[in-house]
Amino acid sequence: MLNISNVIIPFAGLTHIDIAPQISLISGIIASLINIIVFSSKNLREAHHTYNCFLCMSIADFTNLSLVLFARYLWIYCQPSPFLCGSSMQYFTKFVDIATQDYLTSCLAIFSIFLEIFLTLQRYFLIINKKYLKDVTAIKIVPILAIISLIYYLPVFFNRVIANDEIFVISLNKTVIFHKYSTTEYGRSEAGRSILIFLSTVRIGSVMIILFILNIMTIFAFKKFMSKKSNIRNG
Repeated sequence: MLNISNVIIPFAGLTHIDIAPQISLISGIIASLINIIVFSSKNLREAHHTYNCFLCMSIADFTNLSLVLFARYLWIYCQPSPFLCGSSMQYFTKFVDIATQDYLTSCLAIFSIFLEIFLTLQRYFLIINKKYLKDVTAIKIVPILAIISLIYYLPVFFNRVIANDEIFVISLNKTVIFHKYSTTEYGRSEAGRSILIFLSTVRIGSVMIILFILNIMTIFAFKKFMSKKSNIRNG
């Protein structure tokens, strides 16, 4: 237990908050909402299942950014001082942070990446005139990728727990209970750290390497297709 003689000023932490992340989040939320409105068009959804995939990606991005913004404001409200919120509100804030920032937002992000990889592969096979993935529609692929994404990040739940701590405030002559994060034995173990590094590496590598290679392959395949089409047209 810690002893302190003066109460920490509750709103002291709010004076150093950078508004740039909030502006970026709000901009992303608005952009995702516009995409949802566009791809929700009946004409687009009935035209091709690809637009349904784009709609699912937009919903995932909108939910992801909204959760980050919501959790960030909870952090602003309850993190600067254990005196700013009650014990139950502090615990709720920590729980939301773990559930959203550690798990759900990561699931939504990797889901969008998996879906984008699927669409890129499908586009590539279409250009090279292969029937692979041709009959795989959004109704079939989206639930599968969603389940894979939810299972993929389950290990993060075993990395941190919410622990209780106490501060005795002499000026108030009482003990204030607050909650803090505590790394589990699994999180401190070599296996736990390695798994988390692996999860992050796959997520970053998917964007930087796999999608990059697939897009390059698609561009060259498309150029070859257009060149062949032009030769046929010119006789």
